[in-house]
Amino acid sequence: MNLPANASEADIVAELHARSDAANKLSPYFLEPNIEGLVRSIQECDPTFLPDSVRRALQKKLNDRNIVFNATKRATRRSLRDCVRKAQPGLVALAVAIAELISRE
Repeated sequence: MNLPANASEADIVAELHARSDAANKLSPYFLEPNIEGLVRSIQECDPTFLPDSVRRALQKKLNDRNIVFNATKRATRRSLRDCVRKAQPGLVALAVAIAELISRE
């Protein structure tokens, strides 16, 4: 895209729609930031949660990332997940959209 680096999300969405042959079916989601950002959100929400694994996950160690994500999904970690959801609204919106699509089939 020929947009400036500081383009707004609205400008990016408009450009994507302009380039799409199915603009009415296009639903962009902005994941701010990336997977490491998700791990950072976990760390910020609970600094005591698996600090060594979180540190290695931030260094892109996939095994530790899996350990962190698997431990986060446990029922006892509900408050941690709620905090992460607030910190990652784009990811939540994407997950909800996918769930809605799956439930229609």
